[in-house]
Amino acid sequence: SNQFVLVTSETGKGREITLDGASKAIFGARTDSGEFVDSSFKETDTNKVTEGSLEAGRNAEVLVSYGNGIKTLVESSSNTFDLDGMKVTVSGVFGDVRQEDGSWTSDTSMAVTFSASADVDGVTEAVKKFFEEYNAMVTEVNKQITTRPDSSYGPLTDAQKAEMTETSIENWEKKAKEGLLFNDSTMRSLSTDLQSVMTQMLNSGISYQDLEEMGITMSDDYLDGGTITFNEAKFRAAMTSDPDKVSNVFTGGGSVTKGFTNIVEDTLTTYATRYRSQNGNSYGRLIEEAGSEKIPLSVMNNQIYRQLKDMEEVLNKYKSQLSTEQDRYIKQFTSMETLINQMNSQSSYLSQL
Repeated sequence: SNQFVLVTSETGKGREITLDGASKAIFGARTDSGEFVDSSFKETDTNKVTEGSLEAGRNAEVLVSYGNGIKTLVESSSNTFDLDGMKVTVSGVFGDVRQEDGSWTSDTSMAVTFSASADVDGVTEAVKKFFEEYNAMVTEVNKQITTRPDSSYGPLTDAQKAEMTETSIENWEKKAKEGLLFNDSTMRSLSTDLQSVMTQMLNSGISYQDLEEMGITMSDDYLDGGTITFNEAKFRAAMTSDPDKVSNVFTGGGSVTKGFTNIVEDTLTTYATRYRSQNGNSYGRLIEEAGSEKIPLSVMNNQIYRQLKDMEEVLNKYKSQLSTEQDRYIKQFTSMETLINQMNSQSSYLSQL
């Protein structure tokens, strides 16, 4: 098309294309008369250079009214706008924006009207799942610290396993492991902290009345470890009538200094976290005590592993002592049996005299 076009990869106004001598290197030098000379041409060859046109970039503009009669001009270097946290992308031109008598105006016949509302179904489902998993964790922690061990189910020896079926061994060992964490200090501290979550919420500026209106209350069973009751119907109603209040309760904001999710995260980070920098250079009390497969280095660097290694060393020491004592007794009894055989032989000889 006898044209050479340069286009910026960025949109909006204020973009520049700087050639820095590239035009001369590519197309040759341009004379004052407008002729274009390239060193590869013969002296008699000339090319006329036609003045190019420049189309300056423009920002996308939308005139926004929030229903109060006041129109605000919003600009963006792309076709995407952020309207008070809501992402809006336009795909075409729908009317000119102009300024008249100091105020912005546009062709109202081409105006686009839309409304936005909270995603009640999506949020309700996410919160419901959150409480289900939270209560499952609370229940498991409470079960571990309240289940007493059964002393009649001890570790099985190899001889006992040889006389049992695989199913019987599995059931026995499952029963034997129950109560291993009964009244464990770390687990009990975790349970106590989980039961204090609701109290922390109230201290953070969340009223119990607001929680009840949202369908969030403590369980009536004081022995369940601090589970939380979630009423889906009440929560949906609260999301529909006042989604901002629900947001403040969960993430903080307004009169709420710390939201529910932040309180839960801070509580659990003390016991387990993937990022030790968030917890004073520690992966948490549970990780330090028992390790975690999700943190490979902790599997062989935890308190229980070190205790097992110490026990193994003590066991090996006693095995070595037992082997030494066994050898000593075998030598002694072998010597004694030799002497007895000698005495029996002499007695037999004497009895024949």
